[in-house]
Amino acid sequence: MHLTLKCDNAKLYYELFKSTKNTEEYVILIHGLGMDSRYWYKIVPRLRENFNVVTFDLRGHGDSTAGESGINWEVINNDLITLLNQLDISSCHFIGHGLGGNIAIQFCYQYPNFFKTLTIISTLIYFPPEAASATLSYRKHLVNLGGFQALAKELVPKILYNSSLVYEKNLLFSSYLKISSSSLYMQFFKTMISNPHNLGELSTITIPILVIDGAYDPILPKKVTGLSTFTFQNSHYVTISDTADAPFLENPVETLQAIERFLLSIEVTQVTYDTYVESYLNEFKKNLGELMQKEKYEINSQVLHVQLMNTFSVRNDNEYILEGWNQRMAKQLFCYLIFHRTSTREQICDDLMKDKDLTSSKKNLRVYLHYLKGLINNENEEFIKSDKEHIYLKGKIECDLVTYINRINSLENKDITMFYGEYTQVINNIPKSFFPSIYDEWALNLTHEIQKKLIKVSEKLSQYHIHRNELLKATEYLELVMEFDCIEVYFYEKLKQLYIQLNNFNKLEKLEKQY
Repeated sequence: MHLTLKCDNAKLYYELFKSTKNTEEYVILIHGLGMDSRYWYKIVPRLRENFNVVTFDLRGHGDSTAGESGINWEVINNDLITLLNQLDISSCHFIGHGLGGNIAIQFCYQYPNFFKTLTIISTLIYFPPEAASATLSYRKHLVNLGGFQALAKELVPKILYNSSLVYEKNLLFSSYLKISSSSLYMQFFKTMISNPHNLGELSTITIPILVIDGAYDPILPKKVTGLSTFTFQNSHYVTISDTADAPFLENPVETLQAIERFLLSIEVTQVTYDTYVESYLNEFKKNLGELMQKEKYEINSQVLHVQLMNTFSVRNDNEYILEGWNQRMAKQLFCYLIFHRTSTREQICDDLMKDKDLTSSKKNLRVYLHYLKGLINNENEEFIKSDKEHIYLKGKIECDLVTYINRINSLENKDITMFYGEYTQVINNIPKSFFPSIYDEWALNLTHEIQKKLIKVSEKLSQYHIHRNELLKATEYLELVMEFDCIEVYFYEKLKQLYIQLNNFNKLEKLEKQY
C-alpha cells in the first residue's frame, strides 16, 4: 500500500505491507543515507510472514520531499512520531541501516516506550571528530566535482561486496540520484553520523538490541561496529558472511535468519567463557565505563574559550573575562602557557623576561602568576596550578589558534585529492594576525613556523589546480600567502610565471614593484 504522510511542510512517502497472519506486531525499516526504502525488497516478503512491515523514505530521499525545516534530531523524531501515530502503533520493532540505525538509536534514547527491540545494521555509533570531518570534506569534494553520480560511483562498490549484483548496484545508484540536494545530504551526515551520540547515554538503553555487520565491510569494519556490543547493556552481535555494508541485499537468507531468531525470541546461543576471558571482558567493560564517565565529566566541566586569531578574547563558558589583561603581563603569560602547558619557572623567565636577571624575573613571575590565577581561576575550576619548579595550565582549554595549527599539521601526509576540502578550509581562514599585541620571541618564532606550513599548503593547492589547467585558481592560492615575511624567491617566481601564462601584466607589474 503506497501512502504519503504530511509532516509539517514535508511529505513522507511510506508503504504498509500487511502481514499474511492476523497480527498486531509491526516492524519499522529505516534506510541509510543516500538510499531509499526500495532496497528492503529482499527481506520484506519474509518479514511479512510474522509482522506488519512499514518502510518509508526519509526527508529528501526517494519519493519524500525535503520540506523547509532543515535536518535535526527534533525534526526527524517528529517525523517518526507522526508516522507511528498515523498507523496507531504504540510499540514495535525497529530495524535501521547506517544512518537509519543512528536515527533509531537516538529515537530509542528519547522515546524508549515505542520500542520492543532494535536491530542496527552497519551502524557507526561513534565517529572520531577528525575522521568525521575528513570524510564529510571528501564527500563534499566528490559532489562538487561530479554531483551525486560521482559520490555513488565512489560508495556503491564499497556497499556491495559481490560485484556481480548488477540490479542491486543500479538500484543504489538510482537512490543517490533521487536525493533532493547536496546540502540536505551534508546536513544528515553532519548531524546524525558525525559522532551523533553520547556513549554514556547509550549505555542506559536496556531494550534488546541486535547488532549486524558484513564480514567484508570496507566502510565500517567489524572492529568499529563491535563497539556497540560493549556500549549497549542487552545486545547480540552477528556478522553476515560474504557481504559488505548491506548484508540484507547480498545475503538476505542469513540476514533474515539472524533477525527472525532475534525478533521471534528463539533462543540465541550464548558462549560460555572461562574465568580468564570473563575477567578480561569485565575489565574491558569497566574501562569503557570509565571512559563514558570521563565523557560526562568533560561535558559538565567549565571550558575556557580563547581567541587569538585576529583579536584577543577569553570566555569562561558564556562569561567573557574582559578586564585586567593589560596588567602584570597577564596576556603574555597566559598566551605562553596555552602553548607550553607545563613549563618551568626558569624557562618562562628566560622566554618572557630576557632583559632582567633570573632572581628579579622569578620574583616578578610570582607576582604575575598570582595575578593571573585571580583572573581566570574560580571556585569551581582551577585552570592554573603551580609548585616550586613548575607552572601548569589544566582543564578544558579551547583555543582557535591551537585548533587551526592542528588542522594545518593534519594535512602533512594527506592526499590533496582525497582531502581537498580540508586544504581549502585551512588556507581560506588565514588570520590577519596570529598573536595580537604579543611580540615575544617565542610567539614570533611560532608565527614564522605556521607561515612556512601555510606556504606549503598554498603550493599544494596551486599545483592541484595547475594540473587541472585552472591557472586563475592556482594564482589565487599563492596570492593568499604573499604577505608573509618568510616568502622565498622561488615562490615569487612561481606566481610571476602564472601571471605571464594568464597574460595578467597588471598584476605582474605590481608584483615586480612590491618584491
